[in-house]
Amino acid sequence: MYLDVDYLTPMLQVSVAILFVLAALPLCLHALARWIRFRREAEGRRTYALRSSIRIEAVVGGALVAATVVFAGFGLAGLTTAGENLQRNIHRAYPDVETIESYAWNGSAAVVDVVMTTGERHVSRQVTILADGRPLLDLPQDDAED
Repeated sequence: MYLDVDYLTPMLQVSVAILFVLAALPLCLHALARWIRFRREAEGRRTYALRSSIRIEAVVGGALVAATVVFAGFGLAGLTTAGENLQRNIHRAYPDVETIESYAWNGSAAVVDVVMTTGERHVSRQVTILADGRPLLDLPQDDAED
């Protein structure tokens, strides 16, 4: 009934992308520096083995850059989808919520600002996701029943 709200997988994908970029940058820069030095060498010192080694280093660096782009793209798309799904689930579970003005995910729950259909504003309300996927919005209880 409720859409999947998965923040863990996209955050892991973004983390892997960060690790890949941290490996790719020095590798690509080192390959570039080696290529520049190789081009300045005398003709007799430009061996095939050295050129092949530089090429391998550049290809591995390029593959890491490509993997960085892929992982970052999937991670950011997943984070966007998770946020949209959370908002849809809130609207489905709480029909009195007219709009969700802002939200932030803090790791275990989300903090949202909501406007009700009555015009009432609730700022910085916590939303947790229950085991069945239903969002639990921390709205103030009516004291009129007492």
